[in-house]
Parts: sequence; structure tokens; C-alpha cells
Amino acid sequence: MSAVNGRVHSLDALRGVLALGVALYHLTSWTRFFGYETHASSAMTLVGVGAVQAFFVLSGFSFYHAYVDESFADGTSVVRFHLRRIARLAPLYYAAMVVNALLQTGYGAPASWTNLVENLTLLFGASHPNHSFLMGGWSIGIEVVFYLAFPFVAAHTRSWRRVALATLVLVMLAVPWTFFWVPEATGFDRFHAYVAVPNHFFAFFFGAAIALSRRGTRYRLPTPLYVAFVTAVLGVWLVSTDVFVDHSEATFGLRRVESIVALTLVVAATAFYEVTWTASRWIASRLGEISYGLYLIHPLVWFALGKPMHERELAPLTTVSTTLVVTAALAALSYRVIERPVLRAVRRRLGAPRPHEPTSGPNR
Repeated sequence: MSAVNGRVHSLDALRGVLALGVALYHLTSWTRFFGYETHASSAMTLVGVGAVQAFFVLSGFSFYHAYVDESFADGTSVVRFHLRRIARLAPLYYAAMVVNALLQTGYGAPASWTNLVENLTLLFGASHPNHSFLMGGWSIGIEVVFYLAFPFVAAHTRSWRRVALATLVLVMLAVPWTFFWVPEATGFDRFHAYVAVPNHFFAFFFGAAIALSRRGTRYRLPTPLYVAFVTAVLGVWLVSTDVFVDHSEATFGLRRVESIVALTLVVAATAFYEVTWTASRWIASRLGEISYGLYLIHPLVWFALGKPMHERELAPLTTVSTTLVVTAALAALSYRVIERPVLRAVRRRLGAPRPHEPTSGPNR
């Protein structure tokens, strides 16, 4: 059994699975893999939209898990924390920005000097998450806002009571978006409303609560119980959903609440599950390594490869599988050529990261 706050390999694997879920959602939607207005397409939409929420929960867990004993009492520790986060996020983000511009995908915010500065500093989330130049970049903007707040927040929310209070306040803050402002918006304004930072911040504290709970016990779920629980939660969530056409309907109301509850339970169960086999840990680590690349790169591969295949009316299965395989290969390459060398250089200068400080994955 690993230490209570050692690395949680099961969550590495979950990051990869969630990133794959986002990619599959986009690719199956763009190719009409599951048809139009079907139960399968609706369930896949819930998975894709919900997976990003689960990334936020994972980030909250990871940072409270890694830094629960860090006081951040001096400026040096805060600077070191942020330099590590920049080193993890920026290299691949910048590379994806360049490729996105060269391909002229039309994804992301329009080009302007203001948006360029916001993207180069990764601070676009503080202005509006949709100022990202990349498809899906809005979630990175929200993550960065959380990173900026984390040293202060962590220093003042170390107890269960304070985390619970912060969670309650932030859940209440998100209620107007979930039940009023997002559903009342129309067109692309609905997505603009959905990605607002206050509409997502509570998810990080769900992760914090899971981290504090795990820290308080060495109990871990046995494999049969873990598999049965996760299967039951996902089954009830996805099988019971009704059919809907507008994908934005997954971003508000009871559908959103159900998705958040289901995936938070999955994250919690996975946090309490220990991967013990060496081979399984190796696979989990590899999934964690490529998850950030899977998330950022798959829209670019779609535009360069998948979309032309789809326009030539190739079978959706061929288009989706080919796009995924190429994306996974490029994600693995980017980790070894771009991401890992930078992380190692930062480690030499700043020291090793904490046991479960996120060094891979869309929770960054």
C-alpha cells in the first residue's frame, strides 16, 4: 500500500480516460458516429462535457493532496509553485497555438494583440476563458485562475470545515449560471455564459474534500467493489439520460447536476482505489503522460486529417479510429520531445515536484 499522500496511479489512468472521453465526444459528434438524436449520441455528449468538469475535480484533489502541508508563507515558495505550473502548461500550449495558426483552423478567439498577450501569459481566463486561441483552451484558462488563487486558498482552507464552507459558498455561486443565466442565453452566448469562472470553481473544492478524506484514512477499495461501484454510477447516469439534440443542454440544469455528481463519485472512488500491479502502474503513468496532449492535439489532428477523411465520406469508424491513433502518437511524442525535457529542466533548477503534484494530464 502506498503512503497516504503518495502518488495515486489510479488517477493518472483516469486523466487519460477522461481526455479520451473528450476526444471521442468531439470526433463522434463531428462524424455523426452515433447518428443524430440518439440515446448514444446524447450519452456521449454527457461524457464529453462532464469529463472537463471531472478534470477540475482532479486538479483540486491533486493540489490539496500534494500541498496540504505547504504554508506558502514566503514569496519564494509561491514563485516556485507558479513556475512549475507555467513549465507544465506553456510549452505544448504554445506549440499548439503555432500549429493552430498554420492550419488556419478558425478555432478559438480572434487574433488581436490583447488576446495574444493573454494567451502568451496564459492569463486569458482572468478576462474570459473563451479568449483562448485553442479549441478547449477555455478550461486551461479556468485552471490557471485556480492556480493563481491556490497558494492563498490552500493556506486558509486546510480543515474539513473550511473546505466544506468554501464548497457550499461556491456551489451557491454557480447556481444562477446552472439554472438561469446559461439556459436563458441563446446561440454561442450560451457557451460564453457556461465557461464563466464562477460557474466551475466549486469543482476544485470537491477535489479538495476528496483529498482531505483520503488523507484521513488508509482504507482503499478492493478491485471488485471499485469496478462494481463505478460501473453502477456510470450505468445509472448514462443509461437513464433522455435524448437531446442541442449539446449545450448538457451544460445546465439537472443534466449538469447529475453529470457533476456522477463524475465526482467516480473521481472519489478512483482516489480510494490503489493500482498495485507494476504493469498496471506503467500503463496508468503512460495514460497520464499523454492526457494533456490528447486534450489539446485532437482538434488539430481532426482539422488536418480527420475532417478531410470525413469529407471523402470514409466510414466514421475509420475516421475516428485513425484520428485517435494519430493523436495518441503525437501526444506521446510531444510529451517526450516538448513537455518532459522542460519539466526535467525545471526540476533541476527548482527541485522535484511534490508526490502527486500534477506533471501530466488535462488537469495540468
